[in-house]
Amino acid sequence: MLRDITDTELHFIIDSLIFVKNVPKNHLERLIKKLKGLSSKYFRNNMPIINGTHQNSNFFLNVELIYEAIDKGRQISFQYNEYDTDKKLHPVTDESGSAMHYIVDPYRMAVTNGRYFLIGRKNGDDVIEHYQVDRITDIAILQTELKKVKEIEHGIDLSKYISEHIYMFSGESERVTFRADRKILSDIIDWFGSGVDFTEVDEKYVTASVRVNAKAMKYWAIQYMKYATVLSPKGLAEDIRTTIAAALENYSK
Repeated sequence: MLRDITDTELHFIIDSLIFVKNVPKNHLERLIKKLKGLSSKYFRNNMPIINGTHQNSNFFLNVELIYEAIDKGRQISFQYNEYDTDKKLHPVTDESGSAMHYIVDPYRMAVTNGRYFLIGRKNGDDVIEHYQVDRITDIAILQTELKKVKEIEHGIDLSKYISEHIYMFSGESERVTFRADRKILSDIIDWFGSGVDFTEVDEKYVTASVRVNAKAMKYWAIQYMKYATVLSPKGLAEDIRTTIAAALENYSK
């Protein structure tokens, strides 16, 4: 019987899975073994080294329930967690120290920077937020219908959304202009995609303009501060300047 997937395509899928950061190691190993079951007898059968550290055993159950809720147009509830020095997940708490229960409108799922995110909106809030799926516990599908917000009235253009939220920070996107060394042109395209506009191009520098989440752009600019300088908006440029000055002070102690 002819197979629908080639060994080369299987290698690509398996190699891509290795770089997913928030799936527990045993889940990845099990999934890769299943994928290898689709291969021919000539398939290179060595098991890749997986160094996953995430221990949320309900990861795939979370994914299944979130997609079910999206398909049904229902809200979900869950606890959201953060890691502590014991390397274990602990619930996010309110001011009284009690574990918070989130009620969220789930809109889309996305993989970016090797992590799986739920894109959604907390009940009663109009801001789109992101939640790492491996940090979600005690998830349940509710009977209440999810509410649409203006950003997703006609659906989310996921590739555009990811290019504007390169570090998956919540908040609105805005137009940012920066001057960059031509050495990092490939990096700029890798991060921002085809939506970036280039002007004032010379042999060494280029001015770039892109719609992007301001918080994400701040961290990108710090990462590339040797080669790029944010020009506008002025408030963002000043915020970056203040952060770099504080970092320099820390390293001068």
